[in-house]
Amino acid sequence: MTIFYRRAIINFKKNPKKTFFYNLKHELSGSDCLALVLRIIKFLKKNKITTMGISSKNTIYWPLWYLAADACCKDLFIINSLFVDQLVDKLQRHYRIQYIAKNLDNLQNEKGGINLGKFSKKFSNQRFVIKGKKNNIIFTSGSTGFPKGVIIPESAYFHVVKVLIKKLNQKKTDLELLSMPFDHSFGLARLRCVLISGGSALITDGLKNFPSIYKFSQTNIITGLSLLPSGIEIIKNLLKKKVNNFSNKINYFEIGSSAISEESRSWLKNNFKRSKILHHYGTTEASRSFLRCREHKDDFK
Repeated sequence: MTIFYRRAIINFKKNPKKTFFYNLKHELSGSDCLALVLRIIKFLKKNKITTMGISSKNTIYWPLWYLAADACCKDLFIINSLFVDQLVDKLQRHYRIQYIAKNLDNLQNEKGGINLGKFSKKFSNQRFVIKGKKNNIIFTSGSTGFPKGVIIPESAYFHVVKVLIKKLNQKKTDLELLSMPFDHSFGLARLRCVLISGGSALITDGLKNFPSIYKFSQTNIITGLSLLPSGIEIIKNLLKKKVNNFSNKINYFEIGSSAISEESRSWLKNNFKRSKILHHYGTTEASRSFLRCREHKDDFK
């Protein structure tokens, strides 16, 4: 298990009544998260699952599956939720993935238990691992539109998370909007930052329900954002004159994956005056690990 699991479990135990994860309808406290993670771990160990995949579609239960897999699986495959079932089955056979968690919204049933569904093992004799290291293997289409697998070892992504938390001054009192897909290393790094800092997250599947997100933010103050430039355009168009009611509470704002227009830069400068804004883009996986090769690792210019 990695430091992400250990730190998250400590936070859940220390703050059993604090809400760690929200969606627009439900919320999970520290005690809820702890109980559900331990239940999933029990399921994985009972069925001897050491190689696991998780559908990337953002749900409130996604971090719990992620933590449970981190605790007892050797390799975790994060699979783009838009991949057709036929391709997912092919990945499962080819890379010897023993179990793929897909319908994460159905994690909790009416009696408060966990509906894990039927368990099945389907795999060939091939494996895709680096022996002796815990890895996340992200299957995503990336910029090419063709599925690719990228191995990210723990040491690389833990270093990046430490730099991001320090740069953005992220705290356990922050509530971050997580709308980036978790098969994207940008979105996954933002989740890891929340887990390490002990903060809370509003988990949504994109910004298609942004009017509801805005309404939520008036009751539960959102203090952190992580968006693509296209997400900035959505916020600009939907908020209009209400932008100050939203932006005045934002402490930090991370933007990745592509360039920002001059117009958007001016809009950010004028409307997020008190926010720390970090913008980066390029080859995604490289941008998440290049710091380890730099002489001054905390220099994030």
